[in-house]
Amino acid sequence: MKKDKEKKDNLKLWKSVEVTPSSWLKNATINGNKIKAVNPQKQLKQATEAFGSYGSSWGLKDCKRTIIDFEEKIKLLFLECTFFYPEGEFQISNMQKLCYTSSKGRYIVDDEAPKKLETNTISKALSKLGFASDVFEGRFDVQGYSKFADYAEGKELSRAKIKSALKAIKSEKKSIPLGKLWNTNTSWHNNQEIFECYKDNLQTLQSLGR
Repeated sequence: MKKDKEKKDNLKLWKSVEVTPSSWLKNATINGNKIKAVNPQKQLKQATEAFGSYGSSWGLKDCKRTIIDFEEKIKLLFLECTFFYPEGEFQISNMQKLCYTSSKGRYIVDDEAPKKLETNTISKALSKLGFASDVFEGRFDVQGYSKFADYAEGKELSRAKIKSALKAIKSEKKSIPLGKLWNTNTSWHNNQEIFECYKDNLQTLQSLGR
């Protein structure tokens, strides 16, 4: 019992920041791969809410930047630093193209590279703590998940409604009534416990036409 409690406590921060509203996302292409990218300003705001002001209680420190000549006409900006937050700190590194030749043969010097690198490094560091975990886990690739994620912006429900909704979901999770129930009152989804039930039964809900 004690171990279970410790495990639950360890995931407290993770569970509070893992769900990402779809409005925070945009489509991006990295090395030819289409991905979902998180709005960095939204992440900064979310982290500020969790930890306090950037630079005082969390952020990057001891930053060391190095320019690496990778191949002919390609220069990389390499960053090594420490990410700190109220509960600890850890080392992190990252890199960004600074100079390169485009597919059309044009030589490009990216004067935005330092800013992009810092922003991306912060995002990567936050992901280690669970921020936008649903994006990095690929949950948005599952049909119907984006609607569920949008419910994350809702408010807490009364204990009576939570109890009623959980009872209905758990007892009828393999039946058609669950699909109808889920569509009837979307406000029931605005609670972390209901989110967990939804995630556990996502495939069942999809089979019912979600």
